[in-house]
Amino acid sequence: MTAVPRIAAVVFDMDGVIFDTEKLYFAAQDEVLKRRRHRFTPKLASEIMGMPGLLAMGHVKTSLGLDDPAETLFEESQVLFQALLPTELQLMDGALELLEAARARKLPTALATSTTRDLAMTMLSAFDLPRRFDAILTFDDVTHGKPHPEMYEKACEAIGSHPAETLVIEDSLNGATSALAAGCFTVGVRHEHNQEVVFPPVAFVAESMKDDRLKRLIG
Repeated sequence: MTAVPRIAAVVFDMDGVIFDTEKLYFAAQDEVLKRRRHRFTPKLASEIMGMPGLLAMGHVKTSLGLDDPAETLFEESQVLFQALLPTELQLMDGALELLEAARARKLPTALATSTTRDLAMTMLSAFDLPRRFDAILTFDDVTHGKPHPEMYEKACEAIGSHPAETLVIEDSLNGATSALAAGCFTVGVRHEHNQEVVFPPVAFVAESMKDDRLKRLIG
């Protein structure tokens, strides 16, 4: 583990950090590919995790040599994914506790997600979460999605924090790469669906959102 700075703010990714949605995305994307006689493998999942949806499906199209436009693949997967949300959307175990711990310390908090704003707000509102963040950054707020650093640069700017003193919690290679490039103190987090992910040189990789090391960082 690298030297720990004074943590002055916390930025959370959404999918796989706040919400246990990776399994829903995987189910939707696997169904899209099964219709085309392919499967959504863990390797393919690790490559696109954290990317904006359209770019992700463009990668899938290229990797598998699919004939359909990326837009078609993305729209089809979104219909399937959103159909699962009313009954299947769940918080990651430990996520709310970390968010509340940051708020108890009066640390500025932000959400930084590659999801579109309308969908992100729908998901967050289902658990009354928008009011718990000082800023919410989505795909619609950036020109360049993760792994470009713009998302986390803007998140830090929005909550007035210096990147080196800003803890970012990410579950993907693309997201962690984005946060590190922005100069943030970045921690990876494992869950059931990212075991294949090889993180860039983050401070450490937490075993879950309930990892005691995350709790100690936030206080």
